[in-house]
Amino acid sequence: MAVPVVAVLPMGVTANAASASAARVCVSATSYISNQGSVGVGVMHDWRGTGNLYVQGLYDKVLPVGQRTDCAAGFGWGQARGYYIGPGWCAELRTTNSAGKWYTYDIVRSGQRARPNLGRTIERWEVNPVACT
Repeated sequence: MAVPVVAVLPMGVTANAASASAARVCVSATSYISNQGSVGVGVMHDWRGTGNLYVQGLYDKVLPVGQRTDCAAGFGWGQARGYYIGPGWCAELRTTNSAGKWYTYDIVRSGQRARPNLGRTIERWEVNPVACT
């Protein structure tokens, strides 16, 4: 079982999660992760570690496809601090600019990652898992 990628997105709704989010009640969040890939993603609520080494295992929970950490059943997190990309997987990490347009921030390989902090009021991230080539 490979647990690939995760994304931290803003309080806005992502393209793939738009219709699902409309039916959910989301908590007020300063950051959240949206799983826009095709497999579950390991996510961390509070980053407890140094650098990209998380001391509480690989991740706290698996976030299902098309879900967000501020809305998904069993989550309701006001923040999401990191994600896990399983072995053999890479991820396209995307975020929004000041105009709200999505762009690719980085391509990352498997392992644990603390989400970047760009100093925004709400951190907007999306991670799309892809098989590494």
